[in-house]
This record gives sequence, C-alpha cells and structure tokens, in this order.
Amino acid sequence: MSSPIHVSQPRRLKTNTFLNRLLLEDTSVSPKRFKLLQNFSIVSLLSFTLAIGWLTGFYRQEAVKSLVNIKEENNVILTKILANNLWTEYRSFLLSTKTLSDQELVADPRISQIHKAVLLQVQGSAIAKVKIFDLQGRTIFSTELAQIGDMAKSSAFQAAKSGEVVSQLGHRDTFTALTSNIKNRHLLASYIPIYDQQTNKEMLGVFEVYTDVTPWLQQIGSTQRTIIIRVALIFAVLYIVLFVFVSRADALLKKQYQELQESEASYRRQSSDLEDTLTELQQVQTQLQLALESSNTGLWDWNLQTDEVSFAEKQWKEFLGYDFTETLENNLTEWESRIHPEDKPQLYAEMTKHLQGETETYENIHRIRCKDGTYKWNLAQGKVVERDQDGNPARFIGIHRDISDLKRSEIALTELSEKLRKSQEVAHLGHWSFDLATQKIIWSEEVFRIFGMTPDQGEPSFDQHVQQFHPEDRTFFLERVTAAGQGKPQDFDCRILVDDQIRYMNSRIELEFQDEKLVKMFGVVMDITDRRMAELELERFFTISLDLLCIADTGGHFRRLNQAWEKILGYSISELEGKAFLDFVHPDDLDSTLAAISDLNDDRTIIKFVNRYRTKDGSYRHIEWLSSPQGDLIYSAARDITERIDTQTQLKALLERSQLLNHLSTEIRNSLALENILESSVYTIFEQLNLDICTFGWYIADAKTSQWEVVEEARNPKLCSWLGSYDLEEFPLLFQNIFAEKIYTIDLQNSQDSQDPELRSFCELMKINLYLALPIHTEGKIGAFEMGRIDGSVAWQPDEIELLQNLATQVAIAIQQADLYQTSQCKSQELERAYQELKQTQVQLIQSEKMSSLGQLVAGIAHEINNPVSFIYGNLEPVEEYAEDLLNIIGLYQDSYPTPSIEIMKAIEEVDLEFIIKDLPKTLQSMKTGASRIQNIVKSLRTFSRLDEADLKPIDLHENIDSTLMILQSQLNGKIGKPEITVIKNYGNLPQFECYVGLLNQVFMNLLMNAIQAIEERQIIEVDPTYQGMITITTMVEPSEAVSISVQDNGIGMSEEVKAKILNPFFTTKPVGKGTGMGLSNSYQIVTKNHQGELFFDSTLGEGTIFTIRLPKTKVKNH
Repeated sequence: MSSPIHVSQPRRLKTNTFLNRLLLEDTSVSPKRFKLLQNFSIVSLLSFTLAIGWLTGFYRQEAVKSLVNIKEENNVILTKILANNLWTEYRSFLLSTKTLSDQELVADPRISQIHKAVLLQVQGSAIAKVKIFDLQGRTIFSTELAQIGDMAKSSAFQAAKSGEVVSQLGHRDTFTALTSNIKNRHLLASYIPIYDQQTNKEMLGVFEVYTDVTPWLQQIGSTQRTIIIRVALIFAVLYIVLFVFVSRADALLKKQYQELQESEASYRRQSSDLEDTLTELQQVQTQLQLALESSNTGLWDWNLQTDEVSFAEKQWKEFLGYDFTETLENNLTEWESRIHPEDKPQLYAEMTKHLQGETETYENIHRIRCKDGTYKWNLAQGKVVERDQDGNPARFIGIHRDISDLKRSEIALTELSEKLRKSQEVAHLGHWSFDLATQKIIWSEEVFRIFGMTPDQGEPSFDQHVQQFHPEDRTFFLERVTAAGQGKPQDFDCRILVDDQIRYMNSRIELEFQDEKLVKMFGVVMDITDRRMAELELERFFTISLDLLCIADTGGHFRRLNQAWEKILGYSISELEGKAFLDFVHPDDLDSTLAAISDLNDDRTIIKFVNRYRTKDGSYRHIEWLSSPQGDLIYSAARDITERIDTQTQLKALLERSQLLNHLSTEIRNSLALENILESSVYTIFEQLNLDICTFGWYIADAKTSQWEVVEEARNPKLCSWLGSYDLEEFPLLFQNIFAEKIYTIDLQNSQDSQDPELRSFCELMKINLYLALPIHTEGKIGAFEMGRIDGSVAWQPDEIELLQNLATQVAIAIQQADLYQTSQCKSQELERAYQELKQTQVQLIQSEKMSSLGQLVAGIAHEINNPVSFIYGNLEPVEEYAEDLLNIIGLYQDSYPTPSIEIMKAIEEVDLEFIIKDLPKTLQSMKTGASRIQNIVKSLRTFSRLDEADLKPIDLHENIDSTLMILQSQLNGKIGKPEITVIKNYGNLPQFECYVGLLNQVFMNLLMNAIQAIEERQIIEVDPTYQGMITITTMVEPSEAVSISVQDNGIGMSEEVKAKILNPFFTTKPVGKGTGMGLSNSYQIVTKNHQGELFFDSTLGEGTIFTIRLPKTKVKNH
C-alpha cells in the first residue's frame, strides 16, 4: 500500500530541443546567442585553410621526392665515372690503406694527388664534397682532409655496405665544400657502393657524395607559393557565395525563433506558480516520509463506515517480517487475528473510549504476531479525523511503532532493580540522601534494618541520627560529615548501637553541587559487623600463629608482619616493614617467584609456591607460601619447610641410590659377559655421580712384569684418556691401598697434604681436583674403579662413598658370576666338541661296519656269480665248435641228398632250419658277450668291495674310478623319463698310488652319486630341450707330486646357504628317508684325516658343481 500523502506532477510543455541545440547555447531569448552564421564562418575558414595546407604539402612532398630520385641517379653516374677514373690509377693505394695509421694516411703524398684528381673530375658539377670509406667504415679519402681516418657510424653507410644506394636530404648552416665554405645550403648526401670493374661482384668500398640542391628546392618553394595564392582565391570566391546563402537562412531562423520564445515565455509564467506549489508539497512529503522511516513508524487509515483498514505497505510488512514482494492481506480481520489474546480486552476498551469521545486521542500498547510466529510489542496511536452528519466517527487514522526493544529494556530494568534490591538486602547495603536546604533525610528499607528501625517509623532527624552512633564514635562521625560539607567525599568505618548492642558499619558519602554550591549529600551504608568480627578473630590468630603471616601491597612491599618472622628469619618487624618482598628471595628463585606474583594479577583466588628466603645471618630457608589478593593488598601465609626439604632430599638420594643399585644389579644379572658388566658399571657410576671421568682397571701379573691395565672408561671429552698400562712403581701408595682393599681419595682443592706426590702430580696434569679409587677384589683377581671431578669445591660425601661401597659389592659378585659363567661356557664347548666328535665317530663306525658287511656280501655274491659264469664262458667255445661241426654235416647232407623224404622236409620247415643256420652263430656270440660283461661287473664288484682292507696299498686310481662308474652304469644309461648322462674322462698319467682303497672308493661313490642326482634335479626343471647331462672326471699329477681328482657336473648347482653347510654332518638337501647327510661329511673326513689331503668345491646355482680331491704323495698311516 502506498503512502497516503501523494501529489501528482503537472505536465511540462515540450519544446523543439533539436532547434535549441542547433541555434542556442541555452534557452535565453537574446538574439546575440544565435550561432549559425558564426559557426559557418569558423568551419568554412578552417576547412579552406586545411585544404590549402594539404595541397601545398602534398605538392612539396612529391616534388622533393622526385628531386631526390633525379639527383640520386645523377650522383650514382658521377660516382661511377669518378670511381673508374680514380681506381684505375690509385687502386693499389686505396686497397692497401688498412695497413696505414691515420697520421700515415694523411701524410701520404698520394692523398694530395687524389684530391687534385677529384677536383678536376667534379669541376663544373653540382658535387660539393666527396668521401671514400673502406669496408670497415674508415674514411680513407675526403675532400675535407681533416676527416680522413674518421669512422662511419650512420645507418646509411651500413645500408650501402650491404649493397643499397641510400640518400639523405638535409640543411647545413655552414658546410665545408670542395674549395671553400658555404652557408645556408640544402645538401643531398648519397652513399654509393663501388664494385670491382673486372668481376663486378667484389665490393671495394663506399663513396659518400654531397650535392648542393638549394636552387632546386628554392624553385619548388616558389612554385608552392604560387599554388597557395591561386587556391586561396578560388576558396575566397566560394566562401562569399556560400556566406550570402547562409546569411539569408540565419535571418529567417531568427524571426521564427523570436515568435517561439514569446509563446514559451507566456507558458512559463503560467506554470511557474504551479511548480513552486508542487516543490513545497514534495518537500513536505519527503520530510514526513523520512520522519516516519527514521522513527520506525507506519501509518494506518480505518474507514469506520466500511470497516476497511489500510496500512502503509512498506512499514507494515517490515514490522511483521515480510518481504516487500510478498502478498499480505490488508484488512480488519487480518489485523485482529494477529493481536495477542491477552492484549485484546485492554485494546478494545481504550479504542471504545476514544470512539465514544471520552478521550482526545487513542493510545494502546499490545503484542502482534509476526510471520515467524513470534510477537512484537506495538505502540498504536490514533485519532478520529472525520465524522458523519450524525456525529458518528467516519474516519480513524493513526500510526503504529515497533517498541519491542524498549519493552525488553523496561523488563530488564525492572528485573535488574529487583535483583539490586535483593542484593542490597543480602549484602546489608542501603542507600540514603540528605538535603542540606530542607535538612530532610531519605533512607532505603535496608538502612532502616541496619539501624534497627522499620520504614513505618520514618527517617530520624539529623540530631536523632547522631545519637544512633556509639558514644566514642559520634565525634568521629561529625568530623567526617563536616569534612564532607567542605566538599570532600568520605569513606569510613564506625560503630552504631542497635538494641544496646554494638554493630559495625561502613559509610560512603558522595556530594552533589549546583552552581559550585553543595546542595545534597547521598551515599550508602553497609553492615560490616560479621566482617569486623572476623577481622578481630584473624588479628588474634595473626598474633599467636607460629607460621609466617604478612600483608603486602601490590607493589610488593611489606605492610604488616607477625612475630614469627623474628623467630624464623631473625629479623625484627621494623626491619622488614616497608621493605620489598623480592629483596630477600634467593637469586635462583626470582623467576619462579615473579611468575607466581604475576598469577595474582590474573584474579586467581589462592596461589601456592615455594622459594628460598634469606635469613638475617645470610643463610637461606625454604619457605612455602599461600597468597591471595584482596583489593589493593595481598594476604600471605608462609611456613618454614627447610627440614622437610632436607628430609626429602635425603630420601630422594637414598631412593636414587637404591634405584641405582637395583638398576646395576639387574643389568649385571641380565648380562654375564665381563666386558658388558664393566662397561655398564663404569657408565652408570659416571652418570649417577656427575663425574668427569670414571675408569676400571685390572692388576695383571706374569713371570716377568706386573702392571695395571685400564680397560674401560667414561669421560668428559675435555679430559685426556686414562686407558692403557701403568707400572705399579708409578703410584706405589695408590696400589698399596687398592691391594689392601681400601678406598683411596685425594682432594687437591681442599687439602694441602703432600702425601702421594706421584698421584697428585698426575691429577694436576689431568686437571682433576677430586680423585677416588674403589678396589674390587674377587677370587684370583684385583681390580678398581678410578674416578675424578674437575670441580673440587665439594669433597666426597659419605652417602656417595656408601653408594660406591654397595656398588663395589655388586660388581664383585657380578665379576665372579661372569668368571663362573665363562668357565662353564668353556667346559660346555669342550663337551659339545667331544660329543660331536663321538657322534661322528659312531656314525663313521656304523658306516664302516655297513660298508665292511656290504663288501663281504658283494665279494660273496661276486664269487658265487663268477663260478657259474666261468663255467658257462668256458663251455661256450666248445659249444661253438660243436655247432659249427653240426652245421657242416647238415650242409653235406643237403648236398648229398638234395631231395630228402617228406618227413625230413616237414621237420625242416617246422624248425625253420635256414633261420637256425643263420642265427645260431649270432646267439652264441651274444652269449659270449653277455658272459664277458658279467665277468667285468663281477670284477668291478670285487674291486669296489675291498672295504675291509685297512692298510695303505698302492692301487690304480683309474681302475677304482671305472669300477665305481660300472656299478652306477644303470643310472648313467638313463631310463624312461630320465635321459642318458654323458661321462667324459680326462685321465692323466697317474702312477700306482698308496691309499686306503676301500675308503677312497666310498668318496668316489658319494661324489658321483651327488653329481648324478644334481643332473637329475636340473633335468626336472630344465626348459632348454637341448640340455644334456654331463659328468667330467679329471685326474692329474701336480708339480708337488700330489694327485688331483676332480668330479664336475653341469647339474642344478648350490646356493650360498647350501654351500655354507654342505660339509656339516647330518646336513642334507634330500627329502626325509632319502639321505643321511653324512656322505660328504664322511668323504671330507676320509680325505683330510685318513689321507691328509684336501677336499674343496666350487658351485654356481643353475650351472653346476666341481669337487676336487688333492691327495699328497706321503701319508701317515692313520686308519
């Protein structure tokens, strides 16, 4: 809804604004303001001037350009003629000038010859000056001789050097020409490259030719002036013609405009009054709108005849919390629905009174519900401004205002007043006022209670009031009132009588002046009886307390102290009062004390801290403080806790010693290594006793010498090391005490004793002022801890020596335990070695028995096989002869009886006689071969089976190797799933060699079996189809006459982990049940112990292994 006050604006007369802009600068009617003719004159003259300037400038630019081109061509032609004439005669000189200095160049007689030749050539031409440059830019000739040797720096020279012809036009006030100086001349400078006449490619130099073009430029200027005059005449005629036409148009426009101005003047006079009135109404409307908005006030208008109510839309929506764009019903029902139910009766009653004429205006405060459901307090004021013919109200208008903030402030003020009243009642605080003119006293209820009266009794007179004070304080009270009457506010305590009982009161008097004259006193009184009684009790405690009690100001100065200060610190009260609290604090405790005092400024109720306080005799006592601020004072209670601190220090030292002993005992028990025990003990003593050096040494004696060996040390890096050996004669008194198991000390700083000068000199050299030796005696050993301090201001304390004695006992026990442990370890290792040797011996004996039994069994089997094989092999030759004879007889029969009987023919066919005749010799030969092989196998078995031969025997090693290969032939030939393994024999020329043949055959068997198994394992995982298993056996006699036998395979090889354990007893890589782990271990024992030889190997995983046996020629019999 818009504002109820609205004034419409009158329509304005529209004028020809285009004409105004064209003819006038403003709307003035003065004919002097016409600009058409003036503007025409200015524009036309300016246009004509610009046109003339452009035409003449264009002409001059084109004329000069043509002149430059023509003269440049002339310069080129003249330059070529000049260059041809000069270069023919002076070519060698001009090209050799680069070797001449500037002075030599100027002095050369050929320069003058060239100068004359140039003058002769250019005589009668327009050329004013000639210069010649070499390709480096140096002037090698100039008609102005002073310029010879100058360097060309212009961009025109650089362009000419690159092959271009460049010209520049300029004006010179003074110019040195060929024969004389010329002034105020226009010159054209042309830079022209000169080439070799023969090749026309090689550039020889650059000519600079100056031509005087002044006459031509003067002629161009004269022509230019003629053009300007002719064009100006043409433009003048054109301007006169146009001016006549414009003048006539200007006169016509002036006449029309004067008529228009007269009409507009009449209109302006008519509308002037209306505009003034409109301006006044607009100002009133703006002021009213601003006033309403600034006061947060809205308007409403109620038509009582139709019950239509309209509100100022903007203020009404803002009041209810709606956005201006939201729709809100604007009627009486909507308004009534928003009134708080509790406020409606009062609202309707006050509105009815006004509508009935009982009140002049309507005013009511009520709550209205807003958009968000909350209620705001609304002040509604209105008045009936229109009535009908019967006198009934017809129109009711007014304002509404949001007074929620004001209402909340009133409620808060009411609540605060109530709280203040209750607070004063609880605090026994009352207020009063006294009018000096009327002598009237006004008391609050609490003042009546303090003086034992009731408000019904009324305030007493001043004289009566004085009688309420204690007789001894009445004069003091009157003095305070008199001082207040002199213009000084008062704050004092005094006693009053209430029901014949004494009570204590604090009173404050403030003053009110008018025209610098005191007219009123007012203030507060407080019943402080409880506080005063507490202060009196505190005073009694303050006097009799055994603890230190004091009161200080916030500046840290003592204000009051009790008698305990004299007893504990020795100062009198007068010596301390007024002194600064911090003056007596130990310097090391100042920071912590200041930090505690700063906490008092942080409104902490009570703080607790401890510091050391200086007594009168200069010593310090440990004081524990409790402090609390109260106004401008600090109340403190303190207690001397020096004895408690000393006890705590002793207990702490005892606890540290106990912990140290327990720690050291634990470390000693956890480590039975003597070195660790000594190291841990030295460092523990060094750290716990704050030493600068601590060492441990042993007494070492043998048949020749007796020395002291320092083996462990912990020290300050600034000190030299004490590690090393010392002769006992160096420090006889020291070692005498150590051997006697006595603690020995030296104090260089506090003792002037000259005893033991050797050790004292050593300590001085090592910068040690405090020295102590702690002996350690065990069974069969003597040792000692030696320790020292640089600072000798404090001697060794009894508790330190007691601690060291306890440590010495623990260390001695630990050393004995370490010795016992070391002895038991040695015994245990000896037993372990004996057990391992016994175990290996047992395995070897079992293996030996097995092999011996196996040898006997193999020998028996070989013998049993050999007898029938020998019988069979021995009968094969007769059988072969018999068969041959029978076949010969059959042949004779066939020759003699070519046609046998049917029965014989049938029998021949059944037995396939022809096949028998052919196959029988082959069968017999096969039987012979088989029998021979059986004989060889039996021979190999008999050779391998010499396991029970216990003596050294010379043998053929190759025969024994071949026998082993024969036994393993079935595994070498391969079978289904396992390809054949190739054996390569690289046998050297070995003599008969003495060895234990049975044991050595075991070694060959073990090495070959391992090689076969390694190849078979690689065959399983090998992806290369061309892989062929191969064993190479190499024998040779070394220069030392030792025999070397190597077995190399290209099997799976061994990892580093396997190689480290492969010779250990019972180590095997085979699955359980397929190997004992003793094969290579026994082989190693056989080679090294039985033959005093060597068995070593080399292996690469994935490539193969080589085992090498080296057997010496001479061996000690050992089996």
